[in-house]
Amino acid sequence: MTVAAIKKRLDSKLILVVEDDQDTNELICALMGGAGFKTISAPDGKEGLGLAAEHHPDLILMDIMLPEVDGIKVCERLGKDKNTASIPVIMVSAKRDVHTKLASFVAGAKRYITKPFGLEELVDEVRKTFKQKRITEDVGAFHEKCDGGGDFGVFPSDFENQTEVCR
Repeated sequence: MTVAAIKKRLDSKLILVVEDDQDTNELICALMGGAGFKTISAPDGKEGLGLAAEHHPDLILMDIMLPEVDGIKVCERLGKDKNTASIPVIMVSAKRDVHTKLASFVAGAKRYITKPFGLEELVDEVRKTFKQKRITEDVGAFHEKCDGGGDFGVFPSDFENQTEVCR
């Protein structure tokens, strides 16, 4: 894939930043913009839920300690809504305790980054999450294509017949 093709793929990615600290919100948006992503942002969990439903971003970067609705509850609600359940969430928080990290993962977060974070670290985690999502979608598409063909069976001839369906 060429550099231009990679940049085009990144340009089409929309990231929702949910962060109540205005300076941190602006820093994350500027950092993501500099990395080739589009951003929208919300200062609290309630507005974050609304923007997620309205814009269906490709990824959400979210603080935990938010006004209105905290980040863990937002993540849970996103996961229960069929329209937002597939949006990966990366928690970005000053909370470092294991309980909070586990609660974030149980709520559906894909990654957890502690503040203060390295600028390259945040961009790298976003890219890893997009790669993980793409691989998951590719595997899902493969299984959908192949599941229609039935069981692979026991004999090699059955396997060959079924793999034809998947090509």
